[in-house]
Amino acid sequence: VWKVLTFKLSKQTFFGVILEGNVDVSEDLAILAALFGYKSIMVLYVFKQRKLQTLMWKLSDFTKLGKPPHFDELKSMILECFDEGKFENRRRLNMCIRYHLDIIEYFSRSTYSKRLNDCFTNEMFIHLTTTGIICGCLENQIVKGYNFGTVLHILAWIGALAVSCFGGQMLMDSSLSVADVMYCSKWYEADVHLRKYAILMMVRSQKPLYVTTGSFGVLTLPLFV
Repeated sequence: VWKVLTFKLSKQTFFGVILEGNVDVSEDLAILAALFGYKSIMVLYVFKQRKLQTLMWKLSDFTKLGKPPHFDELKSMILECFDEGKFENRRRLNMCIRYHLDIIEYFSRSTYSKRLNDCFTNEMFIHLTTTGIICGCLENQIVKGYNFGTVLHILAWIGALAVSCFGGQMLMDSSLSVADVMYCSKWYEADVHLRKYAILMMVRSQKPLYVTTGSFGVLTLPLFV
């Protein structure tokens, strides 16, 4: 009871001081946004532990192909899959196709893209919303002539947003670059059947992996701009 009463009195005092003009509303709004964003992300992290565990286990799975799924490894395999004879090239290309399917799980109901979105979409939406509110409040303080620390603060938040968007852009670019690597390989030296398989793999690569951010769209560099 005393804790509830103290909270009520503190809240009334807080808003009373704001109305009197003794406290900068933008500063307090930024603090509240940061606290709300931090608490919300932590709660979502706790509730999504099982999904994160499943995703990390899948990304570290060595059982299917002897190595975890990775786009850079796939690109190296593609560039080397047409360097030998007909049967060896067929075996290597089949390996590349299986490896690519293992990454994107094209025929599965639960693709990597969906798993990533299930784990990070809500968190990234809260992160972007919180960052927008805080940056707006900090810009208001800069306009009012606050010290240089405010500038460093807003640059730090913008930098955190840039890192997130850059990571999302790298994921999309890596998934789309598989088609370019296949085109740069020696597919022209293969027989007709292997060329058809190569074309199908290039077409399949046109569907990128990405992370969404709710109403903000896809997490890429254009979103940061």
